[in-house]
Amino acid sequence: MDTSRREAAALVPFYKKDDVYYFFLQLRDEGAPTDPGRIGFFGGGIEGEETPLEAVTRETKEELAIDITPFFFKTYSGLERTSHVFLLEVPERFKDSVTILEGEDGFFLSEEEANTNPKVIELERTILKEVSVFLKN
Repeated sequence: MDTSRREAAALVPFYKKDDVYYFFLQLRDEGAPTDPGRIGFFGGGIEGEETPLEAVTRETKEELAIDITPFFFKTYSGLERTSHVFLLEVPERFKDSVTILEGEDGFFLSEEEANTNPKVIELERTILKEVSVFLKN
């Protein structure tokens, strides 16, 4: 791994209703080490010798109190971090099955809602656009 930038793993839970995809995002609390008060993905930094899959699985258990088996989508490399993005298809009532342990809240947004919400982190908007295209194909 490139140690000059932060390595992270992110989870994008989603469901489809009436041909629209909805994505479960986190409202980061004001004490978050990065992007406090913003809306982004659940997940976090890769620790030690973890693989991205091990990291996203651990982070999801820490943040949402669930065990998951996501599928890998894509790696995004930016100036400050490399994000390994995983997708997980979930039921519409997913929020009722998790316990939010980190962040202020979690909620579903469509790609359009994410694009118009100024609190959504720009990289997350970019990723959601690509995920939407992928899921529609």
